[in-house]
Amino acid sequence: MLANNRCLRAALGVWKSKLKLKRQMEWRNDMRRKMKTVREKREAKLRKDAWAKWRQSYRSHLSGHRYIARLALRHFQRWKTKLLEVDHLEGVGDQFLVGKDRKAITKCWSYWKRA
Repeated sequence: MLANNRCLRAALGVWKSKLKLKRQMEWRNDMRRKMKTVREKREAKLRKDAWAKWRQSYRSHLSGHRYIARLALRHFQRWKTKLLEVDHLEGVGDQFLVGKDRKAITKCWSYWKRA
């Protein structure tokens, strides 16, 4: 009976020590998993922030190009309208000269007739 109790206590002590080691290993592995998830979350947040900064920078770059293109188009259209106005003024000037010459010619013709 004493030997049986000693064997039982020894087996129980071995079982407790193995259980303790098993729990320690589980705890370590759990902590490793938690640290890994924390590290992955931090890296994911860093990637997300970097992507957001890049996207904002790229959109700013595109808006700058768009602004320059619109500015060039607006100035080109303004230049085109001013050029059309100048062409129109030349036509108006030519018509004015023709009208003035016609008046002068009609006056001269009427003077000649009277004479």
